[in-house]
Amino acid sequence: MANDVKPTISVIMPAYNTGAFIVDAIKSVLDQTTPDFELIIVDDGSKDDTAAKVRLFDDKRIRLILQPNAGAAAARNRGMRSAEGRFLAFLDADDIALPTRFEKQLAFLETHPEVGLIGAAAEIWENGGPSGRFYRHPCAAPELAFEMLFENHVVHSSVMVRRNVVKAVGVFTECESRRHEDFELWSRVGRRYAMANLPDVLVIYRMHPGSICATANFDANCVMLASENIAYASGSLWVRSTHRVLAALIRGQNPAVRGVKYESLRNLLIRLAKRMEKRFSLSAGTLDEVLSQYHQNLRHHWERCYGPLPEPVPSLASRIGKKLT
Repeated sequence: MANDVKPTISVIMPAYNTGAFIVDAIKSVLDQTTPDFELIIVDDGSKDDTAAKVRLFDDKRIRLILQPNAGAAAARNRGMRSAEGRFLAFLDADDIALPTRFEKQLAFLETHPEVGLIGAAAEIWENGGPSGRFYRHPCAAPELAFEMLFENHVVHSSVMVRRNVVKAVGVFTECESRRHEDFELWSRVGRRYAMANLPDVLVIYRMHPGSICATANFDANCVMLASENIAYASGSLWVRSTHRVLAALIRGQNPAVRGVKYESLRNLLIRLAKRMEKRFSLSAGTLDEVLSQYHQNLRHHWERCYGPLPEPVPSLASRIGKKLT
Protein backbone atom coordinates (compact mmCIF):
# COMPACT_ATOMS: atom_id res chain seq x y z
CA MET A 1 0.00 0.00 0.00
CA ALA A 2 1.21 3.52 -0.83
CA ASN A 3 2.98 5.51 1.90
CA ASP A 4 2.95 2.47 4.18
CA VAL A 5 -0.75 3.02 4.90
CA LYS A 6 -2.16 -0.37 5.84
CA PRO A 7 -5.42 -1.49 4.25
CA THR A 8 -8.58 -1.94 6.27
CA ILE A 9 -9.38 -5.30 4.65
CA SER A 10 -7.08 -8.11 3.53
CA VAL A 11 -8.78 -10.40 1.01
CA ILE A 12 -7.38 -13.93 1.09
CA MET A 13 -7.80 -15.91 -2.15
CA PRO A 14 -6.22 -19.38 -2.44
CA ALA A 15 -6.00 -20.66 -5.99
CA TYR A 16 -5.24 -24.04 -7.49
CA ASN A 17 -5.82 -24.64 -11.22
CA THR A 18 -8.52 -21.95 -11.29
CA GLY A 19 -7.53 -20.28 -14.56
CA ALA A 20 -11.08 -20.72 -15.87
CA PHE A 21 -12.60 -18.75 -12.97
CA ILE A 22 -10.06 -16.50 -11.28
CA VAL A 23 -10.48 -13.48 -13.57
CA ASP A 24 -14.14 -13.18 -12.54
CA ALA A 25 -13.17 -13.60 -8.88
CA ILE A 26 -10.52 -10.86 -9.06
CA LYS A 27 -12.82 -8.49 -10.94
CA SER A 28 -15.49 -8.99 -8.29
CA VAL A 29 -13.02 -7.83 -5.62
CA LEU A 30 -11.82 -4.85 -7.65
CA ASP A 31 -15.44 -3.82 -8.26
CA GLN A 32 -16.25 -3.55 -4.54
CA THR A 33 -17.84 -0.29 -3.38
CA THR A 34 -15.24 -0.23 -0.59
CA PRO A 35 -11.80 0.19 -2.25
CA ASP A 36 -9.71 0.09 0.95
CA PHE A 37 -8.34 -3.45 0.66
CA GLU A 38 -5.42 -5.58 -0.41
CA LEU A 39 -5.98 -8.77 -2.40
CA ILE A 40 -3.56 -11.57 -1.52
CA ILE A 41 -3.70 -14.42 -4.03
CA VAL A 42 -1.81 -17.57 -3.09
CA ASP A 43 -1.22 -19.83 -6.08
CA ASP A 44 -0.94 -23.28 -4.52
CA GLY A 45 1.24 -24.90 -7.16
CA SER A 46 -1.21 -24.57 -10.06
CA LYS A 47 -0.37 -26.45 -13.25
CA ASP A 48 -2.56 -24.28 -15.49
CA ASP A 49 -2.48 -20.56 -16.35
CA THR A 50 -3.78 -19.32 -12.98
CA ALA A 51 -0.69 -17.20 -12.20
CA ALA A 52 -0.62 -15.79 -15.74
CA LYS A 53 -4.26 -14.72 -15.42
CA VAL A 54 -3.46 -12.92 -12.16
CA ARG A 55 -0.55 -11.06 -13.77
CA LEU A 56 -2.92 -9.59 -16.36
CA PHE A 57 -4.17 -7.20 -13.68
CA ASP A 58 -2.21 -3.99 -13.09
CA ASP A 59 -3.39 -3.00 -9.63
CA LYS A 60 -1.03 -2.30 -6.73
CA ARG A 61 -3.56 -3.72 -4.29
CA ILE A 62 -3.00 -7.23 -5.71
CA ARG A 63 -0.21 -9.41 -4.34
CA LEU A 64 0.56 -12.80 -5.90
CA ILE A 65 2.32 -15.42 -3.78
CA LEU A 66 3.54 -18.65 -5.37
CA GLN A 67 4.04 -21.81 -3.34
CA PRO A 68 4.38 -25.55 -3.98
CA ASN A 69 1.09 -27.41 -3.73
CA ALA A 70 0.21 -27.84 -0.06
CA GLY A 71 -3.58 -27.67 -0.02
CA ALA A 72 -6.21 -24.97 0.46
CA ALA A 73 -5.70 -24.64 4.22
CA ALA A 74 -1.97 -24.05 3.84
CA ALA A 75 -2.59 -21.52 1.06
CA ARG A 76 -5.09 -19.61 3.20
CA ASN A 77 -2.71 -19.63 6.14
CA ARG A 78 0.11 -18.31 3.93
CA GLY A 79 -2.15 -15.47 2.84
CA MET A 80 -3.24 -14.72 6.41
CA ARG A 81 0.35 -14.53 7.59
CA SER A 82 1.03 -11.92 4.91
CA ALA A 83 -2.11 -9.89 5.65
CA GLU A 84 -1.89 -6.35 6.99
CA GLY A 85 -5.56 -5.40 7.28
CA ARG A 86 -7.63 -5.19 10.48
CA PHE A 87 -10.20 -7.46 8.85
CA LEU A 88 -9.70 -10.64 6.81
CA ALA A 89 -12.16 -11.45 4.03
CA PHE A 90 -12.11 -14.86 2.38
CA LEU A 91 -13.02 -15.54 -1.23
CA ASP A 92 -12.18 -18.71 -3.12
CA ALA A 93 -10.83 -18.21 -6.64
CA ASP A 94 -13.85 -19.84 -8.26
CA ASP A 95 -16.44 -17.71 -6.40
CA ILE A 96 -17.67 -14.15 -6.88
CA ALA A 97 -18.22 -11.35 -4.35
CA LEU A 98 -21.14 -9.07 -5.15
CA PRO A 99 -20.25 -5.33 -5.22
CA THR A 100 -21.53 -4.27 -1.77
CA ARG A 101 -20.23 -7.26 0.16
CA PHE A 102 -17.27 -5.56 1.87
CA GLU A 103 -19.19 -2.35 2.50
CA LYS A 104 -22.08 -4.11 4.26
CA GLN A 105 -19.95 -6.51 6.27
CA LEU A 106 -17.50 -3.83 7.36
CA ALA A 107 -20.38 -1.58 8.46
CA PHE A 108 -21.85 -4.44 10.51
CA LEU A 109 -18.58 -5.27 12.27
CA GLU A 110 -17.86 -1.61 13.00
CA THR A 111 -21.26 -1.23 14.70
CA HIS A 112 -21.27 -4.65 16.44
CA PRO A 113 -17.96 -4.87 18.32
CA GLU A 114 -19.11 -8.03 20.12
CA VAL A 115 -19.22 -9.96 16.82
CA GLY A 116 -15.92 -11.49 15.74
CA LEU A 117 -17.00 -13.02 12.42
CA ILE A 118 -19.71 -12.18 9.89
CA GLY A 119 -20.94 -14.25 6.94
CA ALA A 120 -23.75 -13.75 4.43
CA ALA A 121 -26.21 -15.59 2.23
CA ALA A 122 -24.94 -16.95 -1.09
CA GLU A 123 -26.41 -17.76 -4.48
CA ILE A 124 -25.40 -21.18 -5.83
CA TRP A 125 -24.29 -21.44 -9.45
CA GLU A 126 -23.99 -24.71 -11.35
CA ASN A 127 -22.85 -25.29 -14.93
CA GLY A 128 -21.81 -21.66 -15.27
CA GLY A 129 -25.04 -20.03 -14.19
CA PRO A 130 -27.70 -19.62 -11.48
CA SER A 131 -29.23 -22.83 -10.13
CA GLY A 132 -32.13 -21.11 -8.39
CA ARG A 133 -30.79 -22.33 -5.04
CA PHE A 134 -29.28 -20.36 -2.19
CA TYR A 135 -27.42 -20.87 1.06
CA ARG A 136 -29.44 -19.00 3.68
CA HIS A 137 -28.21 -19.75 7.18
CA PRO A 138 -29.27 -18.43 10.62
CA CYS A 139 -28.38 -14.77 11.06
CA ALA A 140 -28.82 -13.96 14.76
CA ALA A 141 -25.79 -14.77 16.92
CA PRO A 142 -27.55 -17.01 19.53
CA GLU A 143 -29.34 -19.21 16.98
CA LEU A 144 -26.23 -19.42 14.79
CA ALA A 145 -24.09 -20.37 17.82
CA PHE A 146 -26.50 -23.19 18.71
CA GLU A 147 -26.70 -24.57 15.17
CA MET A 148 -22.95 -24.26 14.62
CA LEU A 149 -22.48 -26.86 17.35
CA PHE A 150 -23.66 -29.48 14.86
CA GLU A 151 -22.91 -28.22 11.37
CA ASN A 152 -21.19 -25.44 9.44
CA HIS A 153 -23.70 -22.67 8.78
CA VAL A 154 -21.25 -20.10 7.42
CA VAL A 155 -20.38 -19.92 3.71
CA HIS A 156 -16.59 -19.78 3.53
CA SER A 157 -16.42 -17.30 0.65
CA SER A 158 -18.73 -14.95 2.54
CA VAL A 159 -16.64 -14.68 5.72
CA MET A 160 -15.13 -11.48 7.09
CA VAL A 161 -13.37 -11.89 10.43
CA ARG A 162 -11.41 -9.56 12.68
CA ARG A 163 -7.69 -10.18 12.34
CA ASN A 164 -7.22 -10.07 16.13
CA VAL A 165 -9.79 -12.88 16.46
CA VAL A 166 -7.67 -15.13 14.23
CA LYS A 167 -4.59 -14.17 16.23
CA ALA A 168 -6.41 -15.29 19.37
CA VAL A 169 -7.80 -18.64 18.15
CA GLY A 170 -5.26 -19.65 15.50
CA VAL A 171 -5.33 -20.30 11.76
CA PHE A 172 -6.82 -23.11 9.65
CA THR A 173 -5.82 -26.60 10.65
CA GLU A 174 -3.57 -28.40 8.18
CA CYS A 175 -3.98 -31.75 9.93
CA GLU A 176 -5.40 -34.36 7.55
CA SER A 177 -7.37 -36.04 10.34
CA ARG A 178 -9.21 -32.77 11.07
CA ARG A 179 -10.23 -31.78 7.58
CA HIS A 180 -13.23 -29.58 6.83
CA GLU A 181 -10.94 -26.86 8.05
CA ASP A 182 -13.43 -24.01 7.77
CA PHE A 183 -15.93 -25.67 10.15
CA GLU A 184 -13.03 -26.47 12.48
CA LEU A 185 -11.82 -22.86 12.58
CA TRP A 186 -15.29 -21.31 12.82
CA SER A 187 -15.98 -23.68 15.74
CA ARG A 188 -12.92 -22.34 17.57
CA VAL A 189 -14.01 -18.78 16.84
CA GLY A 190 -17.55 -19.50 18.04
CA ARG A 191 -16.37 -20.73 21.43
CA ARG A 192 -14.91 -17.32 22.27
CA TYR A 193 -16.73 -14.78 20.10
CA ALA A 194 -20.21 -14.12 18.76
CA MET A 195 -20.72 -14.82 15.06
CA ALA A 196 -23.50 -13.72 12.73
CA ASN A 197 -24.71 -13.87 9.13
CA LEU A 198 -26.17 -11.07 7.05
CA PRO A 199 -29.42 -12.06 5.30
CA ASP A 200 -28.24 -10.33 2.11
CA VAL A 201 -26.97 -12.43 -0.79
CA LEU A 202 -23.42 -11.10 -1.10
CA VAL A 203 -21.60 -14.01 -2.75
CA ILE A 204 -22.00 -16.29 -5.75
CA TYR A 205 -20.83 -19.79 -4.84
CA ARG A 206 -19.85 -21.91 -7.83
CA MET A 207 -20.52 -25.62 -7.50
CA HIS A 208 -18.65 -27.69 -10.07
CA PRO A 209 -16.83 -31.05 -10.32
CA GLY A 210 -13.53 -29.52 -9.14
CA SER A 211 -14.89 -27.89 -6.01
CA ILE A 212 -14.02 -29.43 -2.64
CA CYS A 213 -17.62 -29.93 -1.56
CA ALA A 214 -18.32 -31.87 -4.74
CA THR A 215 -15.36 -34.21 -4.45
CA ALA A 216 -14.73 -34.93 -0.77
CA ASN A 217 -16.77 -36.71 1.88
CA PHE A 218 -16.37 -34.98 5.22
CA ASP A 219 -19.17 -36.79 7.11
CA ALA A 220 -17.06 -38.68 9.64
CA ASN A 221 -14.82 -35.70 10.27
CA CYS A 222 -17.78 -33.36 10.73
CA VAL A 223 -19.32 -35.72 13.30
CA MET A 224 -16.03 -35.67 15.20
CA LEU A 225 -15.90 -31.86 15.14
CA ALA A 226 -19.56 -31.59 16.15
CA SER A 227 -18.92 -33.99 19.05
CA GLU A 228 -16.13 -31.73 20.29
CA ASN A 229 -18.39 -28.68 19.98
CA ILE A 230 -21.16 -30.39 21.96
CA ALA A 231 -18.75 -31.49 24.67
CA TYR A 232 -17.30 -27.99 25.01
CA ALA A 233 -20.71 -26.28 25.03
CA SER A 234 -22.09 -28.71 27.62
CA GLY A 235 -19.16 -28.03 29.96
CA SER A 236 -17.59 -31.47 29.62
CA LEU A 237 -13.83 -31.90 29.77
CA TRP A 238 -13.88 -34.70 27.21
CA VAL A 239 -16.07 -36.13 24.44
CA ARG A 240 -18.51 -38.76 25.71
CA SER A 241 -20.58 -41.33 23.84
CA THR A 242 -23.71 -39.19 24.23
CA HIS A 243 -21.92 -36.32 22.48
CA ARG A 244 -20.86 -38.56 19.59
CA VAL A 245 -24.30 -40.13 19.17
CA LEU A 246 -26.10 -36.78 19.29
CA ALA A 247 -23.68 -35.30 16.75
CA ALA A 248 -24.14 -38.23 14.38
CA LEU A 249 -27.94 -38.35 14.62
CA ILE A 250 -28.44 -34.60 14.21
CA ARG A 251 -26.29 -34.79 11.09
CA GLY A 252 -28.31 -37.74 9.79
CA GLN A 253 -25.55 -40.30 10.28
CA ASN A 254 -25.83 -43.77 11.83
CA PRO A 255 -23.71 -43.64 15.01
CA ALA A 256 -23.41 -47.45 15.20
CA VAL A 257 -23.40 -47.16 18.99
CA ARG A 258 -25.73 -48.92 21.41
CA GLY A 259 -26.56 -48.23 25.02
CA VAL A 260 -27.28 -44.50 24.79
CA LYS A 261 -30.82 -43.61 25.81
CA TYR A 262 -32.99 -41.32 23.73
CA GLU A 263 -33.98 -39.30 26.79
CA SER A 264 -30.31 -38.67 27.55
CA LEU A 265 -29.86 -37.17 24.09
CA ARG A 266 -33.04 -35.13 24.35
CA ASN A 267 -32.01 -33.77 27.73
CA LEU A 268 -28.56 -32.93 26.36
CA LEU A 269 -30.17 -30.87 23.59
CA ILE A 270 -32.24 -28.98 26.16
CA ARG A 271 -29.15 -28.36 28.29
CA LEU A 272 -27.23 -27.02 25.29
CA ALA A 273 -30.03 -24.59 24.45
CA LYS A 274 -30.25 -23.36 28.05
CA ARG A 275 -26.50 -22.83 28.25
CA MET A 276 -26.63 -20.86 24.97
CA GLU A 277 -29.46 -18.70 26.31
CA LYS A 278 -27.39 -17.99 29.41
CA ARG A 279 -24.28 -17.19 27.37
CA PHE A 280 -26.14 -14.56 25.34
CA SER A 281 -28.19 -13.28 28.33
CA LEU A 282 -31.48 -14.35 26.77
CA SER A 283 -34.80 -15.04 28.47
CA ALA A 284 -35.49 -18.70 29.19
CA GLY A 285 -37.25 -20.29 26.23
CA THR A 286 -35.90 -17.90 23.58
CA LEU A 287 -34.42 -20.80 21.63
CA ASP A 288 -37.49 -23.04 22.04
CA GLU A 289 -38.45 -22.81 18.36
CA VAL A 290 -35.10 -23.94 17.02
CA LEU A 291 -34.88 -26.50 19.85
CA SER A 292 -38.21 -28.00 18.74
CA GLN A 293 -36.85 -28.43 15.22
CA TYR A 294 -33.79 -30.22 16.56
CA HIS A 295 -35.97 -32.46 18.73
CA GLN A 296 -37.93 -33.50 15.64
CA ASN A 297 -34.71 -34.11 13.72
CA LEU A 298 -33.29 -36.18 16.59
CA ARG A 299 -36.41 -38.33 16.89
CA HIS A 300 -36.59 -38.90 13.12
CA HIS A 301 -33.01 -40.13 12.85
CA TRP A 302 -33.19 -42.10 16.11
CA GLU A 303 -36.18 -44.09 14.82
CA ARG A 304 -34.47 -44.56 11.45
CA CYS A 305 -31.41 -46.06 13.18
CA TYR A 306 -32.86 -47.76 16.26
CA GLY A 307 -36.56 -48.27 15.60
CA PRO A 308 -39.74 -46.53 16.84
CA LEU A 309 -39.81 -44.96 20.26
CA PRO A 310 -42.60 -46.13 22.59
CA GLU A 311 -45.51 -43.76 22.89
CA PRO A 312 -45.51 -41.89 26.23
CA VAL A 313 -47.76 -43.39 28.92
CA PRO A 314 -50.60 -40.95 29.74
CA SER A 315 -50.57 -39.55 33.26
CA LEU A 316 -53.14 -40.70 35.80
CA ALA A 317 -54.80 -37.27 35.76
CA SER A 318 -55.20 -37.30 31.99
CA ARG A 319 -56.62 -40.84 32.04
CA ILE A 320 -59.16 -39.86 34.68
CA GLY A 321 -60.07 -36.74 32.76
CA LYS A 322 -60.56 -38.75 29.59
CA LYS A 323 -62.91 -41.18 31.35
CA LEU A 324 -64.94 -38.34 32.83
CA THR A 325 -65.49 -36.88 29.38
